[in-house]
Amino acid sequence: MFTARSRVRSDFSRLLERMRRRHYPETTQALALYWLKTIREKGYSRDEWEALNKMVLTEVYKHERGSAVDLALADLQRWTWAASELNRPRRPRRGTPPREKSDDVIPYAMRLLNEWAPVEISRLLIEEAEADDDDSENGIPAIAKARAIERILLRDRVSNECLEALLHPGTLSPRFFYPGDFEILQDVALYLLGRTEVPALPVLPAALLAVAPGTHLGSNYDHAVEEAFIVESPEGEELHVPIARARAMAALSEESVQFTSFVVTLDGRLWRTHEFQGGDRNLVTYQPSGRLLIDYSGDHACFHLPWYEQRHDWPGAFAVAPRVRMFGREWYGARWNQDSDGVTIDFVFARCLRANEVGLASEASMHRSHPASVDIAWSALETALTGENPAAAIEDLHREDLIPLARAIQALMESVENPRHLKLELIESRVRSVGYFGSTLARWYGPVRWQVLPAKVRSTLLWPRLYGTLGKSLHEVFEGVPEKNSGVLDSASWLRRLTRRSKAA
Repeated sequence: MFTARSRVRSDFSRLLERMRRRHYPETTQALALYWLKTIREKGYSRDEWEALNKMVLTEVYKHERGSAVDLALADLQRWTWAASELNRPRRPRRGTPPREKSDDVIPYAMRLLNEWAPVEISRLLIEEAEADDDDSENGIPAIAKARAIERILLRDRVSNECLEALLHPGTLSPRFFYPGDFEILQDVALYLLGRTEVPALPVLPAALLAVAPGTHLGSNYDHAVEEAFIVESPEGEELHVPIARARAMAALSEESVQFTSFVVTLDGRLWRTHEFQGGDRNLVTYQPSGRLLIDYSGDHACFHLPWYEQRHDWPGAFAVAPRVRMFGREWYGARWNQDSDGVTIDFVFARCLRANEVGLASEASMHRSHPASVDIAWSALETALTGENPAAAIEDLHREDLIPLARAIQALMESVENPRHLKLELIESRVRSVGYFGSTLARWYGPVRWQVLPAKVRSTLLWPRLYGTLGKSLHEVFEGVPEKNSGVLDSASWLRRLTRRSKAA
């Protein structure tokens, strides 16, 4: 009994420690759920579940009512009773070879959190809506995100080595991904590893977010910000950014001295310029100004930046960098808001950044799997296009969003139907049409697969006369097109085959 209670106490203390260290309290519910999933697969005894229930109940009364931790513990108390009835030993992960290497973990995590997870969340919510699932957990954004991340990691067969690398990353920066999302990613990685403790995320390095117009900090100030350090002052923590003496002297020689800028650290805190300190070491000092939060409540993700000045009017667009890069995404200044509390500028999501745009290694070695539903959809489209009556089969496709693309592919098939009357301009136009409809679906289904075309059509498009002109377009539109000279007939073979087909016709 003593040993059992000791294990529960150890596991629960780790949970409380992780809750205390949480940079984004609104994600604490995801932490509680995935910690509990880990515990459930440890195979607790009935005595251990009873001990855990008492510990959770005792802890609930120690926190401010309505706080993020209070709500998470209240949910944990409810979930614990259900989990104890579904207790099970941990199931081993599938013995399939891993697809990712630990060297790729940061670029992979950047794309997972910024590109793939939002799409997976949409799929998840659609699937549950179709199933009329009334599970109350579905409405919790942090948990929905965690479940989507879990599905992607399992589908991509991410190795234990990679999961460990996510817990001890060598290179981190708020330039790569939103810290709140990364906390959830670590929760899921711990669950998949069957562990309950994780080292605390560092606060540094910092990243430059934006500078005020007319600021004299130099073009490479973003590199100086990466060398920032935190010190304790009588007013609380301060962030100090060292700058070269020559740069400081140049800035001070200007008629109007301006150092105002905004910096973000790995814990999600926003820092605003406080003052310039000269002497033996030249520093720009910053004081914290709350956390920078991404707002997903509107049509587009955005964050609100508290600006440093108030005006009676704002003629034209506000003079700030038109685009800023932070959290692995590019944002544009959309509008300003001014009230009695001050001025804020809304920065709206524009696009996801690639790894090489934030100084990370190339993504060439990165791979990822598609969900089974996507494979089924492409298989159904291939069946429709290769059947006896493609036009009718296309209109009967279960996934109606694929029908416009299928019609475009059928038109391409018809343009290469007669080898004796091939019109290059027409074929090229129809390839572009397939590309257009395919691009509208790429977010959900990935690139158009080469294999959906009938074998005869694929063979015709690979003829040297066509491939020489269309090769680039085919590779841009279709996934899996053979490389040049790979299975492509040489000129003599092409002429002989064309002659035989013409005689047969």
